Amino acid sequence: MKTSKSATAARKSPSGHSPTASSSRSSAKRPVKATSEKKPTKVSVKRAVGSVKKVVKKAAKAAAAPTSDKARVHELLRHFSTVMLITAEGEGDKATLRARPMDVAKLDDDCTLTFLTGLDTAKVHEVKRDAPVHVVAQGRSVYVSLRGRVEVVRDRERIHAAWKPVDKVYFPNGKDDPNLCLMVLHPDEAEFWDMSGPKGIRYLFEAARALFSGERMQGGGGAETHDRIELGDGPARD
Repeated sequence: MKTSKSATAARKSPSGHSPTASSSRSSAKRPVKATSEKKPTKVSVKRAVGSVKKVVKKAAKAAAAPTSDKARVHELLRHFSTVMLITAEGEGDKATLRARPMDVAKLDDDCTLTFLTGLDTAKVHEVKRDAPVHVVAQGRSVYVSLRGRVEVVRDRERIHAAWKPVDKVYFPNGKDDPNLCLMVLHPDEAEFWDMSGPKGIRYLFEAARALFSGERMQGGGGAETHDRIELGDGPARD
């Protein structure tokens, strides 16, 4: 009696089933899913603009806003440890502007800035003429300009309060050096440009919209990104 090939294959299989039959049953249990290619979703410009506005609005609410104009300027200034002090050298038509970097020794709540310097420096003689002095602070996304008058202070107690150990690099004779003094800027007016955080996102959005529309950008974020603020008693100047 002859044995069929399929029976021989069944006897050789450890499970007692032919490989062909097992494969057929396994394939039957796994239904093949029909693949369909998804069509790209079309997003309108209006919808995209709305989404960006929602993100900007949400970010703006999350950022804590200062409660007053002075607080806004103070919040920006506290990020700067070095500023540029600009004074006028000479008088009349021969006057020229001089700028030099100054380390901020102290920043008061009313935005008054204090600097350590030497009595024998040119800037001390320049501010004694009671001419307006400017201070400029520049960062990656924040710019602040102050205009005011400088008071030269020789009070040792105030000098000691403003002194930091690192100042000995510039003043090796220490805080008791008789040549050491303070220059205190009392600002009358501040002007700032703030492109940080959500304000920067809003500014870029307005700039992009103006670019694609071919129109000049209007506002660019309003007073939140650029403003002039009166800090002293006198009126703001042009």
